[in-house]
Amino acid sequence: MPLSMLITAYFSTMALMALAYSTIWKKIPEHSFWVSSQIIAIVLLAVILVFQNMQLMLLIQLGLFLIAIVIVEASKRKKFSKMRMVYLLLFLFWLVNLLIIGHRGQVNLGLRISLQVVSVLIFLFVYFRVTNKIK
Repeated sequence: MPLSMLITAYFSTMALMALAYSTIWKKIPEHSFWVSSQIIAIVLLAVILVFQNMQLMLLIQLGLFLIAIVIVEASKRKKFSKMRMVYLLLFLFWLVNLLIIGHRGQVNLGLRISLQVVSVLIFLFVYFRVTNKIK
């Protein structure tokens, strides 16, 4: 299992959790949410390592993403939110990772590594941007 995929799995899970939290931060204590988020991300990594199955990670993250969308839509305002743009970017890069995983042998190694590095950087950017905004 490539290290880049484990890093992507961790930070993309944390980015999803941070996006969900950014819409409900007034209702949930910050400390308990971040502890729960870390536990979820670490359990997800453990599942990936035990089963060596990236498709399982994608299914779990799809579930987290759908939950985050429901949370955003439930707290939706009438004007276009910057959070919607963040969700769109997150979804697009999640799809890029899905394509990379699904077509591992057909994607050039250099292109695959480049896309994974960009993806990790995007997830890091989203994670840190959202966590800084909610503090």
